[in-house]
Formats: sequence, structure tokens, C-alpha cells
Amino acid sequence: MGQAAMELLIQLIETKKPITEFETRVSHTDLIINNPN
Repeated sequence: MGQAAMELLIQLIETKKPITEFETRVSHTDLIINNPN
């Protein structure tokens, strides 16, 4: 997630255009719970 956020941020900085559109991105994740018992 951090890498995707940085790529979007760098893209915004490099374009130097005003933000007129927003984009939604969904990251598919899994929750793994380790039970030490």
C-alpha cells in the first residue's frame, strides 16, 4: 500500500496540474491470525 501511495504522490507532483479528478483504488488483502496456543 505504501508503494502504491508513493507512486501516486510522485505522479501528482510531477504533473504539476491541478487535481480535477479523484481515483479509488482497492487493495485485496488477507487477514492471517496466528494463534500461539
